[in-house]
Amino acid sequence: MRPVPHAHPAISTPAQPAVHPLGAFIGAAISGVDLSAPLRPGVAEMIADAVTDHQVV
Repeated sequence: MRPVPHAHPAISTPAQPAVHPLGAFIGAAISGVDLSAPLRPGVAEMIADAVTDHQVV
């Protein structure tokens, strides 16, 4: 039986999933963590609205 040649690492490596820049904040908002302190005014409300609008669970 002939050995199977290995693909080039750049080709065989699965693509990394895209990470939303606000992913950590959205996850914290979903879990009930108070995000109002580290964010500029209005940002926590915008995240909460986005979560509600898209029904992220």
